[in-house]
Amino acid sequence: MYFMRALSVAVCLSVSFTAISTNAQQDIWDSYLELEGRAGSFRDLGQLNVFAPIWQDNSGVTFLDIRGHYTDVSAAEGNFGIARRRILDNDKIFGVYGFYDLRHTRFDNNFNQVTLGAELLDVNWGFRTNVYLPEDGAGDAPGAGSAGIQDGSLVVFGGEERAYTGIDLESEHLLWYNDGSDCSTASWFESLDSEIWAAVGVFHFGNDTSGFEDFTGPRVRTELRLHDLPFLGNQSRLVFTGQYEHDDVRGSVGTGMVTLRIPFGSGGYCRKRLCGLERRMVAPIVRDIDIITNTAPSQDTEAAKFARTGEAISGVITVDGTTADPEGD
Repeated sequence: MYFMRALSVAVCLSVSFTAISTNAQQDIWDSYLELEGRAGSFRDLGQLNVFAPIWQDNSGVTFLDIRGHYTDVSAAEGNFGIARRRILDNDKIFGVYGFYDLRHTRFDNNFNQVTLGAELLDVNWGFRTNVYLPEDGAGDAPGAGSAGIQDGSLVVFGGEERAYTGIDLESEHLLWYNDGSDCSTASWFESLDSEIWAAVGVFHFGNDTSGFEDFTGPRVRTELRLHDLPFLGNQSRLVFTGQYEHDDVRGSVGTGMVTLRIPFGSGGYCRKRLCGLERRMVAPIVRDIDIITNTAPSQDTEAAKFARTGEAISGVITVDGTTADPEGD
C-alpha cells in the first residue's frame, strides 16, 4: 500500500535526523520507538509509533509523531504528525499538533484526513481535544447494499463507504505512583518507577449523508505505566491499558493494550532519567487512531437482473394482507 511505503520512508528519515541531532548536542528529550498490540471485542491490531524531536530548548520541543497500524480485518492506516509542546511559567505544558492521516479499508477504499488537536498537561492530570476533518467522497462497499421495489420493478441499491467528521475530549488523572527510590525491596516490581492513570472522555463522529448513523458516546481508560525498565534502561516504558467505549452503532467495545517504548541510541542507565514535567513532555499524543468510516446503501439504483439471462426483473407484484386474490397473483 502506497501510504505504508510512505510510512516506512518517513520513519527512516526520522531516525536518521534524530541520530544526526543526537550527535550534534546533548538534548533533554530523545526520540523513541513504541510497539503496541491491541486485542478487543471489535478487532485486533498492531501499531508502530515514532517520536522524533526536530528542535528543542530547555522549555520546549517540536517533534514528529509518525504512526502506522494494521488490523486483522485487512485495514491499515498511517498518521504523519508534527507537534509543539512548551512548559509554561505555571509549571503546565501546553501543546498543539496536526496530523495528516491515510486509511486503507477492508473494502479497498482509501480515505484522507486532517487531525488538529490541543492539550494541557500537568504532572498529575491532563486535558486534550481533537478535531477530525476527512475529505468528502465515498467508495464502493460490496455487501452493504439492499434491494427494493420501485415503480413496479425490483431495484438494487449499491453499498457505499464514507468517512466521518468528528471531535473528542478527554481528561486524565494520576491515581497512584511509586517512584522506585527504595532499591532495598525484594520485589523488582516494587522498585520500578510506576504509575496508574485513569481517563474519561466523550466522542462524536457524524456524516450528513442519509443512512449514515452518528457515533456518539463515552470512553474510559486505565493505564499501568512502568518506567525505566531494567532490560532497556532509562526512558524506556511498558504500559498495560484497558479501555471501554460505547455508541449506538458499534455497541460496547472493550480493548486491552500492551505498549513497549524503546529509546533510540545507546546509553542505557547512563541515559538521562526523566521525571515530572520532563517525562510528560514525551508522553504520546492521545487521539483516535482511525479515520472513522461506516457503510450504508447508496441512493443510486440499478435494475435487478435474472442471473441466468441478464434481463431486468420487471412487472413485480407485491402480495400482502390486502391483496384480493393472492393465489391468482
